[in-house]
Amino acid sequence: EKTRCPASVGIGSTSLLARLATRHAKPDGVFWITEEKKNAFMADERIRDLPGVGYEMTHRLSSFFGDITKCSQLQQKTERELIPVFGPKLATKVFNQCR
Repeated sequence: EKTRCPASVGIGSTSLLARLATRHAKPDGVFWITEEKKNAFMADERIRDLPGVGYEMTHRLSSFFGDITKCSQLQQKTERELIPVFGPKLATKVFNQCR
């Protein structure tokens, strides 16, 4: 209040969850992802909001799988199915992040 500097706080059990929670806390709020709600939260997250997945990767996903935007849709794919889209390293990373 003294500095009038807004601050948004995201709270989660991992740095990824905290990072994503911070997006939901903006502007100038607090968002907490509890252990009980983390699976539902991740299922509803946009794939594009994951670190390392931007416009280009989102476009590639659509060209391989059609209209796929949510982590819940990506959770239905195997890691092997993601390798042609992202390459082996990023496929593993995105596969794990969605879960």
